[in-house]
Amino acid sequence: MCPHLIHTAGMIESRGGVHELEDWMSERKLKHEWRKYNILHQRLRISLLTEHQKKYLRKYHKSLYHSLVSTGIGGIKYTEGINVKCLHLQTASYLALNYHPGEEWLMNNGLCGYCKDCMC
Repeated sequence: MCPHLIHTAGMIESRGGVHELEDWMSERKLKHEWRKYNILHQRLRISLLTEHQKKYLRKYHKSLYHSLVSTGIGGIKYTEGINVKCLHLQTASYLALNYHPGEEWLMNNGLCGYCKDCMC
């Protein structure tokens, strides 16, 4: 991410932005979309491994393999509610995939990837 977005994400996090995003998505009943987004990350992560690598991990690093196939964005474990990790991660994921269930919140908080204040 660009320096401007890194700074912006940090400032928003310091004022409680992670919980704000969780609450925003919860209020809009985006739990199902959040789960699908995490599954997308899980599948994308696994798709980057070759069959040989998967076999190796299953055989020699079972807990690591289990974590890779059973968690979402940034290693988030699926829970009953919406559990978000850092805004830097959410922003980077949104920019990479051009999709996020909390896209409107990210955009309204200056985390949309448009950096008018820097030359990146």
